[in-house]
Amino acid sequence: MRAARLAALAAGAAAMGTTSRRSDAQAEARAADPSNSSVTKDPRGGAVTFVPAPPPAAHPGARLAFVQVLTRHGDRTSINPLPNETKDQWRSLLLSEEEQAALALNAAPSPANPALLDARRVDADGEDISWHGQLTKQGLEQLVHTGSALQTWLAATDLGLPLSRADALKSAAVKIRSTGTRRTVQSAQAMMFGLYPPVSENPDENRDAFGDAFGGDGVRKGVAVSDGSRAEPANSGVKSFPFPIEVRDRFRESMFPNPGMACARQTELMRALDGDVLVLDAEARAWESEALSAVRAEVHERNVLKRRREKEKRREKEKAAEMAEAVEAPSDGASDAETRSGEGESSVASVAEPSVFTKHADTDSRSSTKSDRNFTSRLPSATSVWEPLQARLNHGLALPRGVTSRDVARIREAAEVRYVNRATNAEGAALAGGRLLRELAEESHEVVVASAAAGGEGESSVSRVGKKSLKLSVFSGHDSSILALLAVLGAFPGEWPPVASTVLVETWLVDERGGDGARVPGVGRPHWSERTISIASSSSSTTKERDVLASDEGGSRRDSFHSKAGEKETKAMVRVLFNGAVLPLAGCAGQEDAKKGGLCSLAAFREMARRRDPEDYKKACQPREQRARL
Repeated sequence: MRAARLAALAAGAAAMGTTSRRSDAQAEARAADPSNSSVTKDPRGGAVTFVPAPPPAAHPGARLAFVQVLTRHGDRTSINPLPNETKDQWRSLLLSEEEQAALALNAAPSPANPALLDARRVDADGEDISWHGQLTKQGLEQLVHTGSALQTWLAATDLGLPLSRADALKSAAVKIRSTGTRRTVQSAQAMMFGLYPPVSENPDENRDAFGDAFGGDGVRKGVAVSDGSRAEPANSGVKSFPFPIEVRDRFRESMFPNPGMACARQTELMRALDGDVLVLDAEARAWESEALSAVRAEVHERNVLKRRREKEKRREKEKAAEMAEAVEAPSDGASDAETRSGEGESSVASVAEPSVFTKHADTDSRSSTKSDRNFTSRLPSATSVWEPLQARLNHGLALPRGVTSRDVARIREAAEVRYVNRATNAEGAALAGGRLLRELAEESHEVVVASAAAGGEGESSVSRVGKKSLKLSVFSGHDSSILALLAVLGAFPGEWPPVASTVLVETWLVDERGGDGARVPGVGRPHWSERTISIASSSSSTTKERDVLASDEGGSRRDSFHSKAGEKETKAMVRVLFNGAVLPLAGCAGQEDAKKGGLCSLAAFREMARRRDPEDYKKACQPREQRARL
């Protein structure tokens, strides 16, 4: 089955761009079927706009209770620029200091000044790399639009998301998390600017903050706003109280498929999978383009020269350190770790595809020589060559001589074959996306439990759970974050997630009984896991909480609760959408057909997440040989 899927995608790559062309009939079908996205896609691989799916058709009385949104950042500069690419070519597209400061007024990392992976401003050669992989003005507008469109949609639902920024902050209705890069932090800030735009006393300041993207009232042009109360008055304290953005240490970040490149087993799997014939054939077809092949050769030559310079500098450092040690030990007691401050951390070259050549300094000259030979002979992958070409194409910048948008589509599809191949490996998918999937499922469950507990007495339990007011949880990540989540869900569609892509996890509360008290077909019958996972009673749990967690069927765990016995039985159900399309979740038992809304029970979703998250992540990350010796 995996081979068939890959062969189909490989055939699409050879056909050059046919996957991106849609007929009018297909567009109409998408509108009628929630499983088909109505998002307008740029055939060149550019950004997508946020479009929600219609409510679940099978449950007209369902209430939206909680929304989680994973976004890819907006358009950015090249992460690994082409050899002749310069900052001057991008200068007019970069965010100014004023624009960055304006973003921070509305949302900012908390605690402040986190360690970001792209914090370095110069590389080992002293070259300015501060502009590599940075959000552009175009990328900022894309995420502002996402925030505005998200607010317009949610305001029309019964979610209860506060319309004013002050109320949202006071009630802690919105939670924001970002990976530790400037472009994702700024994308989260831009999204919150669209969701809750601040307003200055001087209308011109709102307009000047981001050029002509906004009107004088601080609202994104062309985006309908359901209630003017969402725009904050000038005395609302915007500067004093920005939305807090959590930025985790990179080794704890579940939005990174391989945090700190510390999961050796995952790296082992990816290298093996990337050597599959289908992947190699797809890349070989891309290099049939003389123009693309020429760009690849230039990138390779640049990489080799840079590696040699880094090696020479490392040797010079080591030699100088040896001479200093021979003369006299450092009088200030500076540690070796301090002298290496700032080294060893890449400028986040590619979160989606970290360089396989990054290694610790070789201590054995023979292994170093062998490593150099491997580096010199190994040509760049399609993904690493495609990345800067796509960034330039998205911004209308000139492509290298002879390279066309058709060539960029060709090499993008070769990269997609590689990542489809990775996504079909269950072990690799679990290592890459299992932690994030589990986190999403458990957060949804906690919100449902807290909201239900808040409906009765037991105030202490509500404060203990701490999720009763949460309505929207934002995760600002990368293409690799989305790829990993879709892979572990078994729902990767085969197309690379464009910039500004979104994955939504919607939690709905569904009345399990109709007006006559009978169970709604397909809803009332619990998944097997709901009947077999028992609840461990805790002395700290209130009676209300235990009622929320337990059903009337033998005390088994269920994400359902009752307003009054015999009157109403409400069940939590979820669905996942990628760029507006409802995804089929093969592992979520009892999921309804996408045309009916695509809901499955939260309990089944949690069970699926539990099974797909490695029980012992650290152990699962050990190389195969090491695990075999244990």
